[in-house]
Parts: sequence; C-alpha cells; structure tokens
Amino acid sequence: MGGCSSAVAEEPLLGNPEALLQQAHETDFPEHGKKMRTDVSFKEAYELGQPLGWGGFSKVKLVTSRETGERYACKIIPLPRPGHASNEHQCTRTAILQEVDALLELDHPNVVGLKEYFVWAGRLCLVMELLPGGELLDLVLEKGPFSEDDARTVFRQLLEGVDYLHRMGVTHRDLKLDNLLLARPGDISAIRIVDFGFAKKHHAADRLNNPMKTVCGTPEYMAPEVIRRPKRQRLRGCCNWQQLAAGLCGTGSPTPGPASTSRPPAAPGGAGGSTGAAYGPACDCWSCGIILYLLLSGGEPPFSDPSQPRLLRTIVAGKFSFGAAVWKGVSKEAKDLICRLLVVDPDERWDCRRALGHPWMRRQPSSPTGGSSRSRGVSSGGIKMPLIAPAPPAQHQGSTLAAAGAPATPPAYGGKGLAR
Repeated sequence: MGGCSSAVAEEPLLGNPEALLQQAHETDFPEHGKKMRTDVSFKEAYELGQPLGWGGFSKVKLVTSRETGERYACKIIPLPRPGHASNEHQCTRTAILQEVDALLELDHPNVVGLKEYFVWAGRLCLVMELLPGGELLDLVLEKGPFSEDDARTVFRQLLEGVDYLHRMGVTHRDLKLDNLLLARPGDISAIRIVDFGFAKKHHAADRLNNPMKTVCGTPEYMAPEVIRRPKRQRLRGCCNWQQLAAGLCGTGSPTPGPASTSRPPAAPGGAGGSTGAAYGPACDCWSCGIILYLLLSGGEPPFSDPSQPRLLRTIVAGKFSFGAAVWKGVSKEAKDLICRLLVVDPDERWDCRRALGHPWMRRQPSSPTGGSSRSRGVSSGGIKMPLIAPAPPAQHQGSTLAAAGAPATPPAYGGKGLAR
C-alpha cells in the first residue's frame, strides 16, 4: 500500500440516522444507499481496533462488531468537506463512491466481500471481510519462485475471480500481488482480490457512452493501452513518473511531495478530465500475465527500468524475455500462457475464460500435495496435453513517450515495489 499513515481522529458523529438517510438521498449513493447502514452510527455498531494497512488514499483498520463480536477489516476513506469538490487526496465524492458501486453486487469466493458501509465523521467506512493471511507479495518474496503446481493453484483463482468481475461489468484496473490476499496464513488455496479503489463498474446504459480513459494503477502492472495516449496528445519531456502520470491523465500539475506513491495523481474511478486513450477490461488480463510471470520468477518483473518513462515505453512496446536462469526449469506451456496474456494489442490478448482453458491450466498436480514453493517441477506423467507453440513477445511500433532527465532510481511503488 501507499504512504498515508495519519490516524483516524475521534471526531463527533455527524448527525443521526435520519440525517444520514437524508444525506444518502442527497448525494445519490450507489443503488440508492444499498448496504449503507443508517439505523445506527458506525461507532455504535463497531469498535475500532489496530491499523491493518495504509494506502495512498485510505487506511484500513480492524473493527469488531459490538453485536456479534465478529472481526472485520474496515477501509476508511476521507470524504470531501462540505463546500469542497474533493478531499485532501484530490478525490471527488463521485470517484470515491465508485468503489462502493463496484463492490455492492459482488459475491465470489475469490473476491473480497463488502458487508456494509457507513458515513461517519466525514469519512466513508467500508466494512469488509477480514483476511489475516497477508499479501501474496510477501509470500512470493519469502519463498522465491513458485513451483508450477503452486503457481497454477493461485493463478486459477485469480483468473476465476477476474472473469467473474468482468461478467459483472467490473474492471479492477489495479491487479497486483499486493492486492491478492490470503484468507489464512500460508494457505494459497484461498486467495481474494482486494482494493477496488480504481475499479470501474460499467452499467448496461453507459458501457458504450462512458469508456475508461483514466491512466491509473501501478506502473509495472499497467497494460500498454492504459499508458498510451492518443497520437495528438503525446507527452514530451517528462522527467519522472508523477509528471508522466499527470500529463497522461490530463490532471494538470503533478501532486507535490515525494514520489513514493504507487498511484498517479488521478482520482480513483476516472474523475477529473482524463485524456488517455479509451480501453476496456482486457487491461486486467495483461495484469494477470504480469502476476503469473512474477509467481514463476520469484518476484522478478518482466518489465523493469530505473527510469519510469523508459519503463512505460518498454511496456508499450511489449518487450520482455525469459532469458534469466530462473526460467530454465519452467515449462514451455507456462511460458506460452504468459505470452498469450502479455500481448500489446488488447483485441488479440486472451481473456480469462480462454486462459482457464489453456493446456497448462489443465495439467494435473505432480503430487497429491502439490509442489513446494521452493522447488521447481511440473507433472511428468499422466495426461498428455497438446502444446501450443509459444508466441513471441508482442511488439508495438511507433510509441513516442519521450523522456528527458529521468531520475536514477525509481520510487518504491506501493511502499514495497517488487523487491525489498
């Protein structure tokens, strides 16, 4: 997560249930306030506990239900003050509520569940499933390269979760190892997709009239079409990621402060006059390909450069390889699936449903307990799978994300990056 670490102040509650209900009506909460509690206040319903994490725009705290004693994770997001268009993170109310809109109808074993939410002390409080197993990123950095069996166990859950999101009209737009949590410590059989701060739900009425254009996400995981701008709006002379992101998003001057955030200075959900090229849910499938590469490489990304502009140009060009020693023990099928997902042209990129049918995904485990996270090894017996010839890394011509004076070292995206 990012670097927001201020504590939640013990402020007076804002109004009573009737006032909250009126506020919900006035500000047009998603689905007319569905899952929004107005019968009691947040502090009457839950006891605040210890911090669980911080993000660029929010913080997460442990909460306990006063009625049942059950524990949950509560994401706390500051709302704009009365009379202000945006909060201290330059996020508008509409943009903030898009996360609620994306989560409301979701019910899948590989997607975090939203129980309910409150407006409290000028903040939006999302009460969600508690996932004490930690981030998948931590497990990858601790264990190193996953065996193909273990990588497949994780990747199948990711594909099924993302396929479900897309069928529900939701594009996540920030899929990464940090946003995959384990329901239980060390148990890779129960993975959840979390953090819908950049998610966009397309309702039937606006799928054609309101395409996604906001440049957002974490650079190493971003798809080429998210980064790319229309030719008439190519950016020149950017010296770092924040300036590049600000120019790509059309948000004006970059946000002041240290370049240590995983997210560009654009409000989540696409608010604020973004000017990038239109793109679709296929951007999530690219991120899935990056995640599979990281699982099998032990956290070494396919696209890496100390200069952020050069990194983004490399992504737009789609240039990556399996040349490192860690890939010598990886099957051709696994590499082929990665190549099917890391295709620059989103129309040619495989979607999640097709990826689930890939021969590598249909392989049987090499042993009843699966492979060790510390060892390589794929099933050498049993069913023979037809091999699809590996496609070469996709190339893209004519990219002009010019850079000048790039910094020598990259910021620690998300406070962690891909290596510690």
